Amino acid sequence: MTKQNINRRARRSFAPEFKADAVWLVMSGKSLGQVAEAFDLTETSVRGWVRRADADAGVGSPDMLTTEERQQLARDAAYTRVTISTH
Repeated sequence: MTKQNINRRARRSFAPEFKADAVWLVMSGKSLGQVAEAFDLTETSVRGWVRRADADAGVGSPDMLTTEERQQLARDAAYTRVTISTH
């Protein structure tokens, strides 16, 4: 095991409601650091969730895809893989 992997936390997944709670706290005035510490998260994760929520609300960066757009791209990619593999 390398030194880099020793401090690395295993990848975790979170329910949409959990993410929404963290985002709500940030939007309510708590800092990213406070929310990350309270929920035992990284600031990077919380920041990403806030950005995604902003994109979904239409107030984020114009080049960031909404959740719906990301889901459509995933469906299109899956369809393309199936189509290519059957021909």
